[in-house]
Amino acid sequence: MSLGSGMTTFEGLIRSVLHLIDGYRDYHAEPSPEKLKVWESELKAFADGFPGAEDAFREALRDTKMEESLDSAAAAILASPCFESYMNREFERIDLLEHVLDLYHKRNIVGEDANIVLLCLVGLTANSQDPTDKKHAPQNLDFKGAPSSGKTWLAVNVLEEFPLVEVYGYASKTSFYYTDDKNKDPDGCQVIDLSGKILIFPERKNVKVLLDEIQPIRSRDTYDYKTKITNKEGGRNKSIPTRLVGWPVIVTCSAQMHTDAEDSSRGMTAEPISDPRKYRAVMLADARKSSRPWEGPDRMAKRSASVYLRL
Repeated sequence: MSLGSGMTTFEGLIRSVLHLIDGYRDYHAEPSPEKLKVWESELKAFADGFPGAEDAFREALRDTKMEESLDSAAAAILASPCFESYMNREFERIDLLEHVLDLYHKRNIVGEDANIVLLCLVGLTANSQDPTDKKHAPQNLDFKGAPSSGKTWLAVNVLEEFPLVEVYGYASKTSFYYTDDKNKDPDGCQVIDLSGKILIFPERKNVKVLLDEIQPIRSRDTYDYKTKITNKEGGRNKSIPTRLVGWPVIVTCSAQMHTDAEDSSRGMTAEPISDPRKYRAVMLADARKSSRPWEGPDRMAKRSASVYLRL
């Protein structure tokens, strides 16, 4: 199994798994006996170092949802029992936080280490979904900063690596409730599942009405919030009973530096770092990127960060 040069064993393993998953995707895009033979031989060579890895690959890649998110498939494969002892040793050996920061640095997100860590920790709380345990419920974050300070760019670029991230720019109450992720309960009420999701609102003032509407969810007062929305059908307004179920992570971005008491009790606040050393690091990173056009973006670094966070 080749783990690549100049990489830690752990990152090399992740990249090897991603390489095999990409090969699987390419084969299914344009099936041919030759591609299948190459992919199966690479998989067999990889599995020689990890007994059971071949079955883990095939099981994860049979799942249609995994095919839609190849990075999720990689995380599922690495979380399988055949990698358990290896992963436990690696997690004890390496500084995982340092690795995650390094992967974000490779994507030119520099000078914001404290906020990268904060956003990652907030994003990781999305899976805390015990309605009886409000103390460990998903966290909310209000990201404040002057216009053009990079608050929205930072929030979106850090959190896009997490699954179930949705960004709402100019979301009205109605457009927010009309989502593909819905079904109906036995009473015919529309149900929207927000559990495990991360909702990013790039400009708070554009969605103030919506945020006020979902206040009981933001404050964790209820896990199952019932409301009604209005939709026009046949020239007439129709009231549709709707339930919001689950606690999402809610990240709002605002240019208003003032925080009222009501909002301060519903989450944390943070600001983009404004320091000459940060701006210097950003300019150097941009200059390095512009002076080396042949290198291109490190897409594998971005995907590796995604797998790290899913693990």
